[in-house]
Amino acid sequence: MSLKNIGRRKWRVIVKLPGQTTAGKKQKYLDRIFAGSQEEAEAYHARLQTAPAEASKMTLGDYLTHRWLPGLTCSPNTISYYTQAIPGCIRDIGCVRLCDLTPGAIEGALNALPEGSVRARGKRTLSAALRTARRWGLTTSNLMELVRVDGTTKQRAPVEAYCTEELNAVLDAFSGDWLEAVVILMAFCGLRKEEALALDWGDIKDGAVAVSKAYVCVGHEPQMRPTKTHEARSAYLSGWALERLEELRGDDGVPVCVCRKKRCHPQTATRHYRYIIEQSGLRYIPLSKLRHTSATIALATGIDVALVSRMLGHSKVSTTVDRYVRPLEAAQEAASALLSDAVRPSAR
Repeated sequence: MSLKNIGRRKWRVIVKLPGQTTAGKKQKYLDRIFAGSQEEAEAYHARLQTAPAEASKMTLGDYLTHRWLPGLTCSPNTISYYTQAIPGCIRDIGCVRLCDLTPGAIEGALNALPEGSVRARGKRTLSAALRTARRWGLTTSNLMELVRVDGTTKQRAPVEAYCTEELNAVLDAFSGDWLEAVVILMAFCGLRKEEALALDWGDIKDGAVAVSKAYVCVGHEPQMRPTKTHEARSAYLSGWALERLEELRGDDGVPVCVCRKKRCHPQTATRHYRYIIEQSGLRYIPLSKLRHTSATIALATGIDVALVSRMLGHSKVSTTVDRYVRPLEAAQEAASALLSDAVRPSAR
């Protein structure tokens, strides 16, 4: 229906959903934001407009492989994740039409998969695909809401984070190192590793860090891509972190992670970080999880969880709550003690 440029490499795509409207109801449209070049946006727009003549006759296999997967705009790693899961999902029910699909058939197909990560991957893939089918008007409901599959959940590992004393030791260990700026940005701004490696010095101005891209590995080759949530955001620095970055600052257009004009491969940064940590005799927490330290310290100091969620680039505040609020049980105990001290009703 329409393709509108709304920013640098950002496009708004609006497509009329298939199916006829009924009396008294408005026509439904698919309204999505696409990040990429104009040619990529036009190709994406064309794919969304190419709907089958009879959506009710589309099989699950055709929908997953020819309609849903090509229309995804998520990260290459996520697309690879779904691509690997689709063969198992359609092995038993790929020939079933979407209109004939039942929760029981889906449960049977998922339970036939090996228990554990393979089954969990299949469940997540079908949940995302059928949710999109419902939004596109290809199905009347999301059947995955009625599906119950065992053997797909695993206990989430506890959050690994440095305490303030350990973080000071880590910052001292990287003082003067070519990765120091990346460590500071991840520890103080909660950036993902790929987001920090994608930054240039020109993205840091007056204490504001413009986060709009990520340097991710597609296969073995790193590429510049949009952020995980496809949304740009700003993080802010002050105090020692800002002063130190100003001391390290290079020319605009030069990556923050190296002195020479060459962007660091994500795996090289990971290996170098581990080498420095082990040589310093510090407790090792992976570079990709260093931002957990920023989140836990921020929440422990009383910063609002919505602000922390925005800083981390989470699409939902509930993600921040589920991931980081649970480790702060000591803070809950302290809050309970304060409440007990503050509330003292008179004896009856």
